[in-house]
Amino acid sequence: MIKVLKLIQSYAWRRFIVGLPTSSLNKIFMTLYSEVDTEEYYDSIAKSLLKKKGSAKFPSNEDLKTALKDKDLYNTQPKNRNYLFEMLENYNNREYVNTSSEYITIEHIS
Repeated sequence: MIKVLKLIQSYAWRRFIVGLPTSSLNKIFMTLYSEVDTEEYYDSIAKSLLKKKGSAKFPSNEDLKTALKDKDLYNTQPKNRNYLFEMLENYNNREYVNTSSEYITIEHIS
């Protein structure tokens, strides 16, 4: 279950970063269930998301790299910016860092 949630989180955040519209997400997730193989739950969801095209596509690593160079993440909605920076700061970090602390600024995020 955690693996599936991480996949969906990656799909949603990659789409946010590359600027794909969120209006199509309802339709994408409504039809996703019909494409799930209960014998291979995670793999079938991953395959289904990866084969999507157009506004429903799963952004590639290259799409993400390009968008991260161009997108102004500092001036996005604070809840999205803070969540992204918290995820970056705590990725593979042994000790959790609360990035919403008043003592942490953007310059502290590694």
